[in-house]
Amino acid sequence: MNASNAIIVPSKMFLSGWECALLVLPALAGLVLGFLLAFLPGLFAAITQFPADDAYIYLLAGGILLLPWIIAPVGLIVMVVCLIVLRQTMSRRDGITVLLRRGL
Repeated sequence: MNASNAIIVPSKMFLSGWECALLVLPALAGLVLGFLLAFLPGLFAAITQFPADDAYIYLLAGGILLLPWIIAPVGLIVMVVCLIVLRQTMSRRDGITVLLRRGL
């Protein structure tokens, strides 16, 4: 690659270690709060002084907060499988016809 064709990215576009850690904090807070709401609603109600008879609402809120922790690994697995299938089919001469014959 020639130096004239290289893409130059300023260093300000990358995150430092401190900034990455700050991005992880809300995700971990959502995980902890979601776990508390979904699996320990009585403890959450005692800590926050909310009524403990709203267990269904606590379960819904906990499920919503835990949902990204379930969807992200599934999405990564689907992406990897799609890339593997695409690589196998495109390595053949007519990869598109192979995809169409398989019904993908």
